[in-house]
Amino acid sequence: MTLKTRMAREGRRPNVITYHILIKGLCNKNSSAVQPLIVVQRTVLYRERAAAMYSAIRYALAQVANEIPYGAMQALLYVVIIYAMIGFEWTVAKFFWYLFFTFFSFLYFTYFGMMMIAMSPDQSIVPIMSSSFYTLWNLLSGFVIPKPVSHYYFLFRLTANLFQADILLFHV
Repeated sequence: MTLKTRMAREGRRPNVITYHILIKGLCNKNSSAVQPLIVVQRTVLYRERAAAMYSAIRYALAQVANEIPYGAMQALLYVVIIYAMIGFEWTVAKFFWYLFFTFFSFLYFTYFGMMMIAMSPDQSIVPIMSSSFYTLWNLLSGFVIPKPVSHYYFLFRLTANLFQADILLFHV
């Protein structure tokens, strides 16, 4: 019995907005949590670049590679708990697709937080810049402005947003 038929029989419908808010809130928290760490690491970068220990691109690649195991562990724990709680159908393909999209959603929000620190001259303006981007992502995710109502030039959001692909593929 599939999830849709079981929910239809029991009179429940999956609430896509709830999943959207859950993932979006966790990813925003993930992005905000990495920012103070990157600020501290920025002073290390300046010191080591002045001492000519290694180049900035190697330092940036090391930061990016360092976040992959943390994101993988966080996504695996999240997916195992949430997948079981919601009662999705336990097939290997669906589970790993859900894990894939969740992992990359966590990663690009973490990398977004790192990018905001790199783009800003001071840590105090990063929450302002980040909140404007969060608002824009939320606006173009397809829930505030649904696809039939939106104009054709907003359709890029469907191809550029892994977060929406996660919601559309697994929760509808």
